Order: sequence, then structure tokens, then C-alpha cells
Amino acid sequence: MSAHVEGNKESSATVATSGLKVVRRNIPEVDTDAFAVSVRAAQARDPAKLEQQMAAALKLQTLHTGR
Repeated sequence: MSAHVEGNKESSATVATSGLKVVRRNIPEVDTDAFAVSVRAAQARDPAKLEQQMAAALKLQTLHTGR
């Protein structure tokens, strides 16, 4: 699913386990890994800047996690 992303990534098992926990607890939204947490934080700090960064990133062949 994220083979095109370079850098350290959480294992599929870690993400799946997190996802299953929140489903069982009926939590509507969760950040399952460090990258998701960083994106949510960037959204809270400066949504316009994050939008620009994401738009620019979509034009790239390879995305980077930053880690």
C-alpha cells in the first residue's frame, strides 16, 4: 500500500492493530502511525500551508516520510 513511500514506516500489523482497537471502542477517528500524527499536527498549525505542500507532493514520483 505504501511501497512508493521512502523512509521508516510502521508495519502493516501495527496500523491494523491500531485500527481494530478503535473500531472495537467505537472511536470515529484515529491516527494510526507517526506520519498520520504529523499530518494532523500540520493541519492544525497551518492548513493552507499543508494544502500547498500536499499539492506539490502529489506531482512527485516518490513521497518521503521525513524520517
